[in-house]
Amino acid sequence: MDAATTASVFNGLNLLMNMVGLGLNYTLNPSLPGARRWFQGTCIIFVSNLFLALFHAFPAALPLATVGNLGVLSGMSLVAVGVFEFCGKPVPWRYLLGQLAATAVVHSWFLYAVDDVKIRVIVMSLVLAAINFRSALVLSTTRLSVVRIVQFCSAIGWWGICAVMLLRAVLTVLEIGIDANSLSATHNTVTYLLAFIIAPVGISVAFLGLMIMTVTRLIEERDAALAETRQSILERDVANRELERLSVTDRLTGLSNRRKLDEILAEEQSRSLRYSSHFSVVLLDVDRFKQVNDTHGHQVGDQVLAGMAGILTRHTREADEVGRWGGEEFLVICRDTDQPGAAVMAEKLRDETANHPFPVVGSRSASFGVAQFRAGESVEELLARADAAMYRAKQKGRNRVEVAD
Repeated sequence: MDAATTASVFNGLNLLMNMVGLGLNYTLNPSLPGARRWFQGTCIIFVSNLFLALFHAFPAALPLATVGNLGVLSGMSLVAVGVFEFCGKPVPWRYLLGQLAATAVVHSWFLYAVDDVKIRVIVMSLVLAAINFRSALVLSTTRLSVVRIVQFCSAIGWWGICAVMLLRAVLTVLEIGIDANSLSATHNTVTYLLAFIIAPVGISVAFLGLMIMTVTRLIEERDAALAETRQSILERDVANRELERLSVTDRLTGLSNRRKLDEILAEEQSRSLRYSSHFSVVLLDVDRFKQVNDTHGHQVGDQVLAGMAGILTRHTREADEVGRWGGEEFLVICRDTDQPGAAVMAEKLRDETANHPFPVVGSRSASFGVAQFRAGESVEELLARADAAMYRAKQKGRNRVEVAD
């Protein structure tokens, strides 16, 4: 095969490989900036080279040369658009379209009006160099988040294409004056070698860089999406835990509410029956609380309840569960504690309550009932015995601790 045929075959295979690669690249993430332009541009370049191959086979079919050359320029312009989009830069549409229109006029003039192959080669080489110069410059000066060495290699590919096109233009200028409408065999061999063998190597490096940058960008986007998903899951878990906490917390006092206390009582009953362990409850009621509300209002009453919650929290063990049972009643679940031990703690709580200075109302008192869980009884029966003991304390003058029978 001669130089033209060899170069055309090599160039065609090279473009086909890049077209397939960029097609897969586009399929991976069609929304990625630049991916669609790169695939479209490579397809146009591949088809345009088929027209140029046909023109070399049928030199008389001049429109094939026009379509082929302008197609190559259009394809490279689209690839350049993709580079601008990928780098987040504004696309110079006026520059690219104006360049394409001007080249179409000049190329057509020196093909149909004045048949001068040297001028056509010079014009095409310079315009291709200019297009690739813009791509190389953008890739070289834009700070992307992708691996820097990959971006650098891709930029080198574009600079290489630009250099090859400029060299081809210079070699063609040197041929001017030797023969008005033909190129020497040596020139043809060298320029075909430059334009259709060395240049595709640069294109391959440039396009491979684009593909690797795309994959890197996809990995970064995936990692960002995973991080966002993890953060969303974490925030949702935090929100769910907060909702769960609020669902079992008394809004006024911040203690466990009756729902939570019922759950813990059921757990302690089961644990006591399985392991023969002890637990007791302390039920208490703020004495004459209705008078506080009637005399000072519910806001002051709420302050008394909040103060009572603080006393219970500070003077019980970490293992104990303190909650608001309802109204002005509170319940303390004493794990691993028998009735005498719970009575001692209740007496301490009674003393702390009686000596605590509540806002507005001053000192207040509370009545306490203590009961230990007995094997075979229900939680309701346990609470009933504690409630009865508490009311005995009230009947005996309030501000007392009574233990259940």
